Amino acid sequence: MVAAINKQYVERNNQLELTGIFSNGNDGLKYLENHKVDLIILDMYMPIMDGQQFLKKLRSGGNTVDIIMVTAASDINSIRSLLSYGLIDYLVKPFEYSRFAKALDKFTQKQDIIEHNRDLSQNQLDEFLSFTKGNEKELLPSKGLQSKTLDSIRAYLNQHTGEDLTSEQIADEVGLSRVTIRRYMNYLIELKEVSSDVDYNTGGRPSIIYHYNR
Repeated sequence: MVAAINKQYVERNNQLELTGIFSNGNDGLKYLENHKVDLIILDMYMPIMDGQQFLKKLRSGGNTVDIIMVTAASDINSIRSLLSYGLIDYLVKPFEYSRFAKALDKFTQKQDIIEHNRDLSQNQLDEFLSFTKGNEKELLPSKGLQSKTLDSIRAYLNQHTGEDLTSEQIADEVGLSRVTIRRYMNYLIELKEVSSDVDYNTGGRPSIIYHYNR
């Protein structure tokens, strides 16, 4: 039942493709012998081989795949032990879909940084470390945004008030991923600091144009 719910949640994200579901860690490891995956959503309590045994064997074999832990294990000893295996997020059941979606967004943003950058600026590195270490001390409440990153974007927008800007332009200048820029621009639209239009005259996929109002 839990796997079925997680499957539905994952399939809501059009950036992800589900490639397998396994009821125990042993079957999962066998699958990974011949298949490369980018993300594993792992439970702690499974028959035959539980989540911690799975992690030990996976990491000892040199597999560094990203893992989101989804489990009822909430005692501090379990959490500390599991986090030592390099999880990118840890969700305690039961949880809302919004929290699950946030974990998936964290993963896709991290992947976007990796795929579109050979060398990282300090801003990109800070952002990347916040994903890999789960450091949320600087995240704006309820929005999952960093105040320093927001300040950098506002500073750039202030220099280009009234201009037509795309997420690609802003990403290149500020040194962040396009996915991240779109999240921050949506937040600024909510604050009515930014307005947006859709440009259909691109010769391909329509592009969102942003205007800074201050």
